[in-house]
Amino acid sequence: MAERPGTAVNLHGLGDEYLTLAQLEAYSKISGRQLRNYLSLPPGQALPCYRPGRKVLVRRSEFDTWLARYRQRGKPVLTRVLRELGLDPERLPDTQSPRAFRGTGERPSAR
Repeated sequence: MAERPGTAVNLHGLGDEYLTLAQLEAYSKISGRQLRNYLSLPPGQALPCYRPGRKVLVRRSEFDTWLARYRQRGKPVLTRVLRELGLDPERLPDTQSPRAFRGTGERPSAR
């Protein structure tokens, strides 16, 4: 069966197809140049891929998992300092900033 250009190859079930770099660029909104940079990172950090011949394929689910490792909340410097102190930024409770109380006439009560 001949494939049309631009169609993803699906070998392992719905939503888990193999994408070319051009398709991955459209899916992720990351430039092709940057994707190639991610492919050339050291083995523990590199974007996982498959290279049948000269073609480069990336499994969508593996890309999503790889990208999730780089998810951040808040300022990177604050996250780094919390980790240096032995705290996990993902496990800290969400708190409102003091600015959330401006203009309401209320102040948070001191305990």
